[in-house]
Amino acid sequence: VNGHVVKRNNNYDLQSGMRSVFDSGELLSDRAVEPMVPRQAPSRDPIRPKKSTTGADPAPRVISKAEEARLAHNRNVATGAEEDELRRALFLHRHLPALM
Repeated sequence: VNGHVVKRNNNYDLQSGMRSVFDSGELLSDRAVEPMVPRQAPSRDPIRPKKSTTGADPAPRVISKAEEARLAHNRNVATGAEEDELRRALFLHRHLPALM
């Protein structure tokens, strides 16, 4: 087509379009796919914990200064959120008559 190689299956025009699998009889041929049948999923081995190579418990995790700062910040944010919630509740309680 216009100097380009085109597969026969892809050589269709916009007016007639592609032939449907229903029109072509492909679904009725011997090549039709067998109906799906349920089957059991393959079994899996149980997950086993990793064995320690040395036999001793691992050393406790060392927390860096950056990690300590991050944890402290998260605690401050959580505390601040609780305080803000209390302030909002008090504000709403004082102004409830105006909202009704």
